[in-house]
Amino acid sequence: MSDFVAFLLFGGALGVAVGIGEALRSFAKWKPESSRRVVHLLAGLLVVFAVPLFSSPTLIYVLALLFVGVNLVAVGRGLLPGMHSIGRKSWGTVTFPLALIFALFTCWTLAPERIYILQIGFLVLAFSDPLASFVGTRLERPGTFVIAGNTKSVAGTMAFFLSAWILVCVGLWQSGPESLVNEIPDEYVLEVVLVVGFCVALVSASVELLAGKGWDNLAIVVAIVVLMTSLFEGVLPSPETITLAIVVALFALGTYILRVLNASGSLAAGLLGYLIMLIFPFNAWLAPAVVFFLVASALSIVGKKRKAGAILRSDKSSRRDSGQVLANGGVGGALAIAYILLARDGPHSWVPFNTVGVGLYWAFVGSFAAAAADTFATEIGTYFRWPTWRIVSWKRVSPGESGGVSFPGFIGALLGAASVVAAAWFVDPWGYGWTSPIESMLGPMPPLTPTVVWIVAVGGILGSLIDSILGATVQAKYRDSSGRLTERSKEDGHWLPLVSGYRWMTNDRVNLACTTVGALIPLSYFLFVPHACPWCY
Repeated sequence: MSDFVAFLLFGGALGVAVGIGEALRSFAKWKPESSRRVVHLLAGLLVVFAVPLFSSPTLIYVLALLFVGVNLVAVGRGLLPGMHSIGRKSWGTVTFPLALIFALFTCWTLAPERIYILQIGFLVLAFSDPLASFVGTRLERPGTFVIAGNTKSVAGTMAFFLSAWILVCVGLWQSGPESLVNEIPDEYVLEVVLVVGFCVALVSASVELLAGKGWDNLAIVVAIVVLMTSLFEGVLPSPETITLAIVVALFALGTYILRVLNASGSLAAGLLGYLIMLIFPFNAWLAPAVVFFLVASALSIVGKKRKAGAILRSDKSSRRDSGQVLANGGVGGALAIAYILLARDGPHSWVPFNTVGVGLYWAFVGSFAAAAADTFATEIGTYFRWPTWRIVSWKRVSPGESGGVSFPGFIGALLGAASVVAAAWFVDPWGYGWTSPIESMLGPMPPLTPTVVWIVAVGGILGSLIDSILGATVQAKYRDSSGRLTERSKEDGHWLPLVSGYRWMTNDRVNLACTTVGALIPLSYFLFVPHACPWCY
C-alpha cells in the first residue's frame, strides 16, 4: 500500500469516527460528553493501527496539521457539537493531533525504533482517558476532589491508572523493543514489563490529574514517550526505577506535610523531580533544582510577619501550587525532556558532551538561576523593606510590589543566581584539579569553565530583570476593596477592577518569561557561538 492510499484511508476513517460521534448525538440522543468519548476512543485506535501502514511520517504530519486547523475553527465557531458542545472549556480536539505531531517527531523522525512507544502512548490515550471520565461520571459516589482547578474523582483516577498499567504491559509484551529481550535475562522480562508498566501508569495518571481543559491529551502522550524513552534507552534496571519512584514520592509527600506546597504543587514537584532523576548521571541536574527549591522555600518561611503586606499583594499565598512550580521549573523540565529525547548518539547511549547535550544542560541551570535570582530578590527585598523603586519609572513603590527593585533585592538576586551556579560547580569540578565523591560514583558531568559560570550567572540576573520589567509594565494589577494594589484578580469570588497591565499576564507567566530568558542565554551561547564548546564532539 502506498503512503497516499494509506493517507486517504486514515483520513477517511477519522472522518467516519467524527461522523459516528455526530450521529450518536443527533439520532441516538447521546450527551456530547458521551459521543466525545466514542470519537476519542476511535481516533486513538486509528492512530495505533494506521501508523504501520505508512513508510514515512510525512503524510501523517499533514493530516495531523489539517485536524489541528479544522478543530481550532470548530471550537471557535461551535461546530461539530458531538465533540464540542460540552459544558466546559476544552481544547482536547486540538491537543489530540498536537500530541500525534509530538509523538511522530520524537518516535519516528528522530528515532524510528521508538514507534512502539508512540503506539503504546495512543493506546493509553484511547482507552484510559475516556474510561476515567466514564467511571467518574457514572458512579453515584466516585469520590470527587479538586486539584489544580480541575474536578477529578478517586474512582476515575484509579480506573485510569489500572487500565494504563494493563495496556502498557500488553503493549510492551506484544511489540516491545528487541533490546528488552536482548539485554535482560528471560526470567526478569516479566518483572521489568510489570515495573515499567506500573511507573508509566503512575506518571501518566498523575499528569492527567494536573492537566486541564483538554491539555491532558498532549501531556499524557509526552509523559509516556519521555518516560519510556528514558527507561529503555537509558537501560535503567527495574530496582532503581522503583527506588527513584519511592524517593520522589516521599519528597512530594514531605513538601505537602510541611505545607511548603499544596496538593497540586507537591504532585507537580514530584513529577519534575522524577523526570530529572531519570537522566543519568542525575546529580548534575538535580543539584541546581534542589538548591533552588530548598533555599527558596526556607526564605519564604522566614519573616512571614515582616512580609505580610507583600503576601497580601501577591497573586497567591506562600504555599506554592502547581502553577508556581511550573512557572519556576517548567522551562527546566522542558529542557530535561529535550535532553532525554535529543542528546543521544544512537540507542542506549547517553552523550553528555555533545554540543546539544551541553547546551541543554547549562540552559537548564540557567533557568533555575533566573528563578532563584527572582525569588531571592523578592523574599530578601520584602524582608528588609528598604526603599524600593519601580524599575521603569524610578518612582517609589511599596516593597514587594511587582516591578519594584531595591538594594537588598538586587543583592538577593546575585545570591540566588550564585547559589544555583555553585550547586552545579560542586557536582562538576572540571578544571579545578579535584574529583568530588559524587562524580567518582556517578561519572563526569558536563564541563564547567569560568566563561560558562559568567554566562549562566548573567542569564539568571537578566531573567530576574526581565521579570521586574514585565511586572512593572504588562503584569495585571488590581485594586481590592481596601484600596490596596494587588495581583489577585478576585475577591470573595468577584472580579476586581484592573488598574494596569493585562488580565492574561499573571505573575506565573511573568515568572515563566524570567526562566525562559535565563535558559535562552546559555543555550544560545553554546549553539551559536563558534568554539563555545571545544570539548564537545
